[in-house]
Amino acid sequence: MLVNSCAAGRNSVKIEYARSEKVVEKIDCYVVLKDGTVKSFSTLKLVTGFFKTPHLLADGYVKIMAGDIKEYRDANNYAIAQTAFYNKVKTHVATNVLPGFALREIKGDLNVYSIRFYNGSNVYKKYFLQKGIDGKIVPYTAQILNEYAKDNAEVKNFLSKKKRKQNQLLAVVNNYNNSISISKN
Repeated sequence: MLVNSCAAGRNSVKIEYARSEKVVEKIDCYVVLKDGTVKSFSTLKLVTGFFKTPHLLADGYVKIMAGDIKEYRDANNYAIAQTAFYNKVKTHVATNVLPGFALREIKGDLNVYSIRFYNGSNVYKKYFLQKGIDGKIVPYTAQILNEYAKDNAEVKNFLSKKKRKQNQLLAVVNNYNNSISISKN
């Protein structure tokens, strides 16, 4: 599935900029190294397997190890090193992103990141919230979500429920982001 993950279609051109506020250029895939250097590639593939250390393979031959990266973007996912905001437990699950990296699930005025953990028998996700692109990434709590989206009726309704499901959180934040963008236009 990830083999063709960075291939751009004829009718779609994605414009992404590196998080560091410096305009990179129109790119589909990039890696931000720990020293701040941004390297763009035409393809970026997550390589995992038995007896293999998970790594990224750029343009089919450049091997990039997780320890060298601060953040990266392929055609499908944006990931940031969890050490930038969460040091309690390092994740070792590598399904969509490198181990030790958080996957951005939702992008907008309110960003949602997730880290996958393996507790011996199950894989579970821990969610994190970020207000804007430069806001601090913090663990999800009902109080934080309420603070970030005070005036949104759908968020208040979600928070009033005793049992909140993870997929509902993603839907509520996605709707919140869409309503913000509609009101700005």
